[in-house]
Amino acid sequence: MATETLQVTDGNAAEIASRIKALSPEDAKQLYDATCTNIRETDETSFKLLGFVPLVSGSGITVLLSTNTTFSRLPIVIFVGLFGAVITFGLHRWELRNVGTCNWLIKLGADLEQHRFGLARGQFLDRPPAPELFGLRMGKTEAERVIYWTAIVAWLLLPVVSLIAADIEH
Repeated sequence: MATETLQVTDGNAAEIASRIKALSPEDAKQLYDATCTNIRETDETSFKLLGFVPLVSGSGITVLLSTNTTFSRLPIVIFVGLFGAVITFGLHRWELRNVGTCNWLIKLGADLEQHRFGLARGQFLDRPPAPELFGLRMGKTEAERVIYWTAIVAWLLLPVVSLIAADIEH
């Protein structure tokens, strides 16, 4: 298939359109099918992480807070809190790359629908905007940002809460 060299970048829309129009029907369908499959795979990975991060973070923080809180344990709690925050931040950065890949694939799918299949409407061309919540757009990317940053802040607050609990117990 001649699509290996197809690079979708900003500013080359006319070139993309002409290259997409030049694809054979078989190559265009194969590229479109692969695009749909890859979008499903990026979404599946995102949803797994979105379930995993809060579950592990909440469980870990709960276990640490439910055990004996003493001033002597504070260095370990600080280490675990920082470790959890850094790991969660790393997963968030990786997820941002995943979101970028998904956006690129959606753009490619829309270009195929418009320039190769001649559609005015399609699953990529007609994507509805993200719904609003309290006047703010709240789509997949924004929801992921809220979940990851909530987990990061919770990990960072763990030592503070442990310090307060240790002070109250003693």
